[in-house]
Amino acid sequence: MIPLFKPSLGLPEEQAVTAVLRSGWLGNGPRAAALEKKLARLTGTKYAVALNSATAALHLSLLTTTKPGDEVISSSLTFVAANQAVLQAGGKIVFCDCDPETLSTDTADVLKKITPKTKAIIVTHYGGHPADLKPLLTVCSKKKIALIEDCAHACGSYYYGRHVGGFGRLGCFSFAAIKNLTTGDGGMIVTNVKRLAERIRHLAWSGISSSTWARYRQAGPKAHRKWEYDVTDLGFKYQMNDLAAAIGLVQFNKLKPGNGKRAAIARRYNLAFRKVDWIKPLTIKPWARSSHHNYVIKVPAKIRNHLIDYLHDNGISANVHYLPNHLYKMFDKFPQLVPVTERVWREIVLLPIFPDLSKADQNKIIKTILKFR
Repeated sequence: MIPLFKPSLGLPEEQAVTAVLRSGWLGNGPRAAALEKKLARLTGTKYAVALNSATAALHLSLLTTTKPGDEVISSSLTFVAANQAVLQAGGKIVFCDCDPETLSTDTADVLKKITPKTKAIIVTHYGGHPADLKPLLTVCSKKKIALIEDCAHACGSYYYGRHVGGFGRLGCFSFAAIKNLTTGDGGMIVTNVKRLAERIRHLAWSGISSSTWARYRQAGPKAHRKWEYDVTDLGFKYQMNDLAAAIGLVQFNKLKPGNGKRAAIARRYNLAFRKVDWIKPLTIKPWARSSHHNYVIKVPAKIRNHLIDYLHDNGISANVHYLPNHLYKMFDKFPQLVPVTERVWREIVLLPIFPDLSKADQNKIIKTILKFR
């Protein structure tokens, strides 16, 4: 079976993990700090905090920018953790629609749904294609709304030549197993607001006043008293450990060439399907450079499931990826006026795309699809 996603891992990652194991320091420490610096530099932001998941990143972003009862506008076409984070922070979700050409957040729909109760907007860069941020930046600044970029798919994505993540007040990244840059599991928050970075780092380590790594390195006559710290807030165990960060540091060097391979695969698919009238690939806007985390085609709704079953029967994984969140029972009570999402999710098919996808497997995927009808 050709998988939908597959991480690109090898001996360098093994050696990096072995080095951490031999160091004796496995928890949050120097490797996590080094990965933070790399992502802050990539995104052009001043601060970054390494965490154990993008879910943690979204949760802490909302905890530090909203209050219970605040409205948060968020896409329905996303992984459920994004909207669960809104509820975990006590917020009320207002679902927004997706752009039918990119599946990222539809900025025009967001603008229509802003009210005096709106305190945060989560913008989803679906599949790595940046949402159109410019129309939101001025409004969010004027109305003091926190713009949170969900960059879970977007490591290596650029909006008008600038890496995503630093446009909003906070940017949230995922390093889960299938992501373009993986740490096995993990995430990161980037921001230019020092106060937010410090607060998030504090909450991510159980509200403790100093990190274990900092206390481990301290000197002086009472340096051995590692228990002498304060706990000032109800926090969470959300830190990234150095085993994960070590993998991430190796993966960081693979990000650009890996995304280049993804882009080449996407071009091959686009070329192969360009004259097939029942297949519509997604659009890349002229101001966008996608990480190509996903490769999506849209097909008539009446044949979508048949195509997925046919591909599976021929040894090719295909998927829909996300059921729109407003269709889940737990979100029943929230506004659900998302007609584009209602339509396009029934047309979506994700095809395999990852850096190590062989030419032979690419050819098989293309030929198998072209024989479908």
